[in-house]
Amino acid sequence: DGFPGSANSFATRAFRAMQEERVLVGNHYHSPAETIRAVRLGIPVLLTLRRPIDSVSSMVRRWRFVSFESALRWYAMFYEAVEPHLDRMVLSDFGTTTNEFPGVVAALNQKFGTSFGTSLPAERMAEFEPRLRQSGEERQRRETEKREMECAYLGSTSEVRRRAAEEIFTRLAHQSLGG
Repeated sequence: DGFPGSANSFATRAFRAMQEERVLVGNHYHSPAETIRAVRLGIPVLLTLRRPIDSVSSMVRRWRFVSFESALRWYAMFYEAVEPHLDRMVLSDFGTTTNEFPGVVAALNQKFGTSFGTSLPAERMAEFEPRLRQSGEERQRRETEKREMECAYLGSTSEVRRRAAEEIFTRLAHQSLGG
């Protein structure tokens, strides 16, 4: 789980693709309460983390009815709620999750004594990661849209709220696999 736009869907699809047998996955609810409950039940938890500007922009791009300010407030509340439980989960930043996922699953295995599959053939990646099939024109359009969203984020959120979200991101990033 993790805040929306933090590679949750990617991690879920990649994890399922790596398993030879069906594994029950508590699909990403984006709920700190569900994540904390799983931790308390001893269920292996992978928590994903991405910079606030990127996560919030991704979320608002998908869910246009959510304001940047509301999403940013939700981002801080989500990670503040799960922060006291980080020692009982694996925390992975966006880059590590999307570029080194077999290592992320290996970290889950090591921490929880599980034996989840960690092999992810490159040819399987394109099956569940649409960005790998994008044309150059699509990538360029997406980059332009990303820059526009970032400008909108900066123009419609308060500096105080942005700073609070960046502070929690920084605290957690130091504890993540990629940190």
